[in-house]
Amino acid sequence: MDHRVAIGIDVGGTKIAGALVDRNGNILRQETQPTLANESPESIHQRIADVINTLNEPTQPVSGIGISCPGPVNPFTGVALNAVNLGWKNYPLSAQLRPLLHNPSLPIVLQNDVNALALGEMIYGAAKGVSDFVYIAPGTGLGGGAVSSGRIITGAGGSAMEIGHIAVHRNGRPCRCGVNGCAEQYLSGNGLLAGAAEYGLFVDNQPPTTQDIIQLARNHHEIALRIMSDAAQALGEVMAMCAALLNPALFVIGGGIGLACFDLIVPEATRRLHQSVFPNLYSALTIVPAIASSSALGSAALVWHELDAQL
Repeated sequence: MDHRVAIGIDVGGTKIAGALVDRNGNILRQETQPTLANESPESIHQRIADVINTLNEPTQPVSGIGISCPGPVNPFTGVALNAVNLGWKNYPLSAQLRPLLHNPSLPIVLQNDVNALALGEMIYGAAKGVSDFVYIAPGTGLGGGAVSSGRIITGAGGSAMEIGHIAVHRNGRPCRCGVNGCAEQYLSGNGLLAGAAEYGLFVDNQPPTTQDIIQLARNHHEIALRIMSDAAQALGEVMAMCAALLNPALFVIGGGIGLACFDLIVPEATRRLHQSVFPNLYSALTIVPAIASSSALGSAALVWHELDAQL
């Protein structure tokens, strides 16, 4: 029996979620601290170190630490290249953390948060046993991760699969990245709210929440259904591009919005996909919801993925 464990840390804009995870994906212990992203990077990485040290029990043979954070990263140098909501740009997170750890010799694997979620699904979740798949995560924004031949695709600069900023409507809604009509402006929590503002949807004379929009769509509200249709078409366009470039066997849909809207958007998105690529690319393709239970689980999976690659 393999008694090794890994520490997984997911650094988000609001919380630092940590878990001690065994090789089979069982979460043995969890620890959470607030991120307090408005504070200095030094304060944030001290809290990350506190979570790691709390989880690093001397009785457990810890194999390594997997850390995920938003935005592109350089996994080879342990540098967070541009985590906008944390205020990090070219920030050497791994190097800054190591002196604060009780066991500074432990391997640290840093990766983009959605890539880590994709690996979590491959090792523990909906993509278990699948070596070629795409993970699409509509949450507050829109991110993606791709696994090809069992390895995560990071790209030359760590920015592969930034699918939220593919323009699906050339003259569409302006995006914070400077491009108009990005998929994120339709297929995300912010995208749903932008649709409500564009189409004049109100609830009790107030702008709706994303939950309001989803519930209204389930109740067949015309404007809410239009917003969902926009999201579905954006998802279909993104899936078509990924299918043509990567030929995956599976799409896994995660993220808070993706899971909450799965049944509302996937049927239309699938039709859009079928209209956009030739049949060989979708005839054996499956689209499923994500099932991994914790974001920190994906971060822990980074350790096993790295160790397996060294065998």
